[in-house]
Amino acid sequence: MKRRVMHFKSTEKRKGKKWFIRVCLMFGALYFLMMVGVTIYAQAIYVRQLPAMKLVSLQSGDIDYILTGEAELTENGVMIRLDLSARIFPVRALQSGCPVTLTVNSAEYSGTLTKIAEQSDYVYELTIDADTGGLPQGTKAMAEITCETVSFQNTIDRSLIFQNIDEKDVIYMVVQQDGPWGKQYVLKENEVSFWPEDGSETVALMLLEELSYPIARPVDPDLYLYSGMEVQLVS
Repeated sequence: MKRRVMHFKSTEKRKGKKWFIRVCLMFGALYFLMMVGVTIYAQAIYVRQLPAMKLVSLQSGDIDYILTGEAELTENGVMIRLDLSARIFPVRALQSGCPVTLTVNSAEYSGTLTKIAEQSDYVYELTIDADTGGLPQGTKAMAEITCETVSFQNTIDRSLIFQNIDEKDVIYMVVQQDGPWGKQYVLKENEVSFWPEDGSETVALMLLEELSYPIARPVDPDLYLYSGMEVQLVS
């Protein structure tokens, strides 16, 4: 009889242990699922608070430009010395027949570009045919040349060009990489040269190689960007 009682008590004790273990495992699983849910929710909140970016690609486009420079009246006509050694300018935008406006002491004179001669590397001499009303040789004038429309393959909006901390002109690209909670997007800067420096909302990038990643356009135009900034993508 004693053995039966002891066996019954032992069986009940084992059942109690199993029940306790099951309850602990159940609560442990519920706690784990709750922590996963809280982590996912916190991550979603974190991503929604990141700076918002749209993706932009390079486009084909046309650029109109007015070239300004100092001209001088000579016996051979009105001459402009154009030094491109320290600036970017597509010489193909200058064609014979381009209209020119000369300004001398608030008086304007119309003319046309008749000749483009390369004097040395990146230095050109432009000849303008204009009726200057008998102004003497040596007179200085401000010339505005309406250039030919130039087509480019790599154009973007000027607002997408920024200056980094070193005051260099850069664009920011969006790079996808592995983060602690999966994929994340960060900005990577790419130094660029572009034309024109002013006078046009559309600029052409002078690229030595193709860009590896899409270009970032911040939803907030006043946002300060930097390389390594984590961002979110929006459509």
